[in-house]
Amino acid sequence: MTIDKEAYIRSGGVKCPYCGSDDLEGDDLSFDSYALPEGKHYFQDVYCHGCSRSWTNEFTLTDIILDEAQEPDEED
Repeated sequence: MTIDKEAYIRSGGVKCPYCGSDDLEGDDLSFDSYALPEGKHYFQDVYCHGCSRSWTNEFTLTDIILDEAQEPDEED
C-alpha cells in the first residue's frame, strides 16, 4: 500500500495511513524547543492497533478562540 500523506492530512488523521484502521491511539501533544519561521511545531505520536505501526503527527498553531471577554485583574 502506498502511503498518501496528503490524503491522511485531508481526512483529519482519523484512519491509519498504512492499513486504514480507525483503531488509533495518540499520545499527548509535545512541542519543540525552538521556533521555526512559521511558528512553534507540536507533535503527537500515534499508534495503530490494527497493524501495530506508529508515526508522528505534526501540528502548527493557526488560531485561538477566546472563551469570553474578561476584565484584566486590577492591581492595587
